[in-house]
Amino acid sequence: MRPNMADSRPLGPAQALTLSGRRALYEDRFKSLEEFMARPGVAASVTAIVAKSRRNVAAAQEAIDGLVKKLDGSGQAVAAAAEWTQLCDAPFNDLQTIGFTALDEAAARAADLRDRAVRMLALCLAVLAATVGGFR
Repeated sequence: MRPNMADSRPLGPAQALTLSGRRALYEDRFKSLEEFMARPGVAASVTAIVAKSRRNVAAAQEAIDGLVKKLDGSGQAVAAAAEWTQLCDAPFNDLQTIGFTALDEAAARAADLRDRAVRMLALCLAVLAATVGGFR
C-alpha cells in the first residue's frame, strides 16, 4: 500500500481484500488471546500488555483507515513514506512484548515451582533421615 499512499491511488480489489483479510486475521488472534486471558491464574502483567496492544493496534488501524479513505487518485501523497512506515510498525513492539512478558511470567512460575520442590525434597529427606536414624 506504500505506492498508494505516495500517489493517492485508491486500493484495487486485491489490495482491499488483502487489507480485510489481514484485519480479520489479527482480530481472530486477539479474540483467541482474550479467551485465554479470561482463564483464572493469568498474570495481570500479561493481561495488561494484551489490552494495551489491542488498543494500539486499533488506533493504528483507525489511522490507516483514515488514510485509505483519503486515496482519491489525485496524485498527491496521502502520507510520507516515513510516516506510513511508523504507522504500520507502531504496534509491533507491544505485540512482541506480549510474548516476552508471558515468557518472563512463565520463567518466574517455573522458578517458584522448582524452589518449592527443592524445599519439599529437603523436608522429605530430613524426615527420611530421622526415620532411618530412629530405627538404629
